[in-house]
Amino acid sequence: MRRIGLMLAVEFSSPEIVRNVVQNCFDRGVITFWFLSTTNSIRLAPPLIIDDEQIKTAAGKILEAIDAI
Repeated sequence: MRRIGLMLAVEFSSPEIVRNVVQNCFDRGVITFWFLSTTNSIRLAPPLIIDDEQIKTAAGKILEAIDAI
């Protein structure tokens, strides 16, 4: 995982897994996207005004999306 501030890159083993994670996150109401230059990573860039409860909710949904693969 790489990060600067709240922007994160989470690396996976293949672009296919990334596509599935991105779709599963979207289905759960969390918008993520892959990098055009690094097809095996997703980008997480929450707004700077996000609060702790929103972080916990989004993180839970992202973990659910990954577990569903």
